[in-house]
Amino acid sequence: MNIQPKLLLFLIIFINFSGFSFAQIENQATPIENITVKKGFKIELLFTVPKERMGSWVNLCLNNNNRIIASDQFGGLYRFDVPTKGKILKGSHIEKIPVDIRAANGLLWEAPTQEEQMEYARSLRILKTAWNHELRVQYFNWFLKASNYRGGASFTKFIEFIRNDAVTSLNPTEQKKLANLLSKKAEVKSPAEVMAEAMAGRTFVKNWKLEELSRAASSGLKGRNFKVGRRIFAAGGCYACHRIGNQGGMNGPDLTGSGGRYSPHDLLEQIMYPSKEINEQFVPTFVTLKSGETLSGVVVNLNGDRVTLNTHLYNPNQRTSVQKKKSKA
Repeated sequence: MNIQPKLLLFLIIFINFSGFSFAQIENQATPIENITVKKGFKIELLFTVPKERMGSWVNLCLNNNNRIIASDQFGGLYRFDVPTKGKILKGSHIEKIPVDIRAANGLLWEAPTQEEQMEYARSLRILKTAWNHELRVQYFNWFLKASNYRGGASFTKFIEFIRNDAVTSLNPTEQKKLANLLSKKAEVKSPAEVMAEAMAGRTFVKNWKLEELSRAASSGLKGRNFKVGRRIFAAGGCYACHRIGNQGGMNGPDLTGSGGRYSPHDLLEQIMYPSKEINEQFVPTFVTLKSGETLSGVVVNLNGDRVTLNTHLYNPNQRTSVQKKKSKA
């Protein structure tokens, strides 16, 4: 039986803190021969955590670059590459991440989708203990970032309600210290600008052609990593407009099940040339008023003598209602 590196690492690191007295494990990891595992599993020592410098590692996760991130009980974060088989990590291989994040704030910081982040923000909104000033700043800065997330008509209000509850939970001293941040207005950006920021620091690899990717996708892809794909989908800003399952925006076609509706070639073509064929639900409608004014947008409601247009693709709340009798066409 094969065991994934992150699970194996989880087993090894936590050996430091269970099964033996603290005197036994203060300066060395539990000997492998003293560990009993189920048949088919193997144990390998990767690293002995120096408790006096790195605390007790209590949580692990995999970041977007396939590196392990570990957190200690005091909020410190460390990252490192998983060593090759048979190699032991050295202290010089461990990088201390220069941030002070603890509790669910770490989840809020790392979550790839806006829905996950919103759930963590909602869970933290009425928490009154375990905060310090730096953590409060990180938390309320998230709302400035979330102002550029997209959803349905009630989406913005939902985030506003979370923030209002969080502000209410602050005591007078905290409100005074955070006054400048709480009064700061969010800088609303287009999905293109958000995507550009997400791509900052990434290096250019190759200007791929549709035919090249189509051949690769049609030749039986193996060893695909869907978790990495999900992170790339988020980093590329795709969630801003598109929805998969119960995650993402609603300003573009729902991509749930798209793998069953399109061939690999057609799906790639839709990604690389999104304007070649536009879903009829998102084709703009032009309305010319008798006053001479022209409105354009996607029809979101037809009710009696009125037609309602969403006049801003990236803002579902920007709507204009027009009486049919006031329009020419």
